[in-house]
Amino acid sequence: MSNRIALILAATTFLASPAFSGGYVAPVIQPQISPVVEVARPAFSWTGPYVGAYIGNTKLDLKSTGEIHHDAITVEHDEITEEIPAEVIEHPEVTEDRVVEMIEHPEVTEEKVVKEIDHPAIVEKIPAVTKEHPEVKEKVTVGWEEVQIGTETVKVREDVYRDENGEKQRDENHHTGWRHVPVYEEVPVYENRPIYEERVVQDAWVEVISPEKEVVIKDAWTETVTETVVVQEAWVEEVTETVVVQEARTEIVKPARTVVVQEAWTEVVREAWTEQLTDSFSEDGNSYGLFAGYRRQWQNNFVGGIEIHYGRNGSNRFNLAELGGTVQFGKDTYGAELQAGYAIKRALPYIAVGYANILDQDAMTVSLGLDYAVTDRLIVGAKYTHYDIGDISGIDSIHRFEGDGNMVSLRAAIKF
Repeated sequence: MSNRIALILAATTFLASPAFSGGYVAPVIQPQISPVVEVARPAFSWTGPYVGAYIGNTKLDLKSTGEIHHDAITVEHDEITEEIPAEVIEHPEVTEDRVVEMIEHPEVTEEKVVKEIDHPAIVEKIPAVTKEHPEVKEKVTVGWEEVQIGTETVKVREDVYRDENGEKQRDENHHTGWRHVPVYEEVPVYENRPIYEERVVQDAWVEVISPEKEVVIKDAWTETVTETVVVQEAWVEEVTETVVVQEARTEIVKPARTVVVQEAWTEVVREAWTEQLTDSFSEDGNSYGLFAGYRRQWQNNFVGGIEIHYGRNGSNRFNLAELGGTVQFGKDTYGAELQAGYAIKRALPYIAVGYANILDQDAMTVSLGLDYAVTDRLIVGAKYTHYDIGDISGIDSIHRFEGDGNMVSLRAAIKF
């Protein structure tokens, strides 16, 4: 990355140099004549068109959400019926008796099983409990890059002084015997700065706290329904001498019938529920490209402008391992933005809003930037851009995807 930045800076420095714009310009020799009258340089203006290139790093995030609808769990219970026998009255033989003796007989009863109801076991299925552990990263130094932090004035040589007639002047104090004047040049000052990189210490993983299991809420059981039946009413037996008046007979009071003890019904073991699915994926990579624009500076130092750009994005392939595959988008990115800033001499802090196409999707952008005019033509700077991509369609039919991202870049441009 440091080699690319050095190459861009070298190219833009050459394009902004006087040699490229109009030929060689000899170094200015300033004779030591007092007083020296300095000509005021015109103030720098940001007004005008410009073109340049950028290189940086882009990190993009995808968030997926989805739902799985589960039906209710029910148990169907059949109708319960009871067969009731016919009710009859046994009419004994009618006789005329002569009472000999009175014998009292008590009522005779017994417990009779009316029905047995088999109830099945009630079982509930408890889903597995899991915990998602996110990816762990750390920031490490992977190298160094040389960055220009300013310039300094250095004496490079001495030239023989000539007056307006081109004549040299004697100077006994100089070892050559002629008067000399120093020649100075502005040379850049560099500083080594570290390059950082985020590395994955531990991958994201899912911990199973408890596995899926079935719990018996109530065991199967049999319900026995009984009733007390009078086998024989209490009666008084008379010991008599019997004369038959009428023969014994059976009277049917109620015929045999079937009675519904309990209607058929549906037991809801668990109501229908919806399972929420969420996940997130990130990818980062190098980005580079070209830009062009036009700015105008007003007398109050406010600066407005418009800029267009085209580039390539390296963070376009996402590993959707939890969803069973990968998805890849196009690398091309392009867009436009409106800028507003305030000029502080040769520095220009600014903000921008605009539109971009990234990951084959339309996105809104918000940017913060700082440009510095090294010369009247050479501009260098840094910029941060946030992408609000919104919904992303076409990945699968279950999940809904949303995207956003950030880019940090270094820029160099030529102003015309």
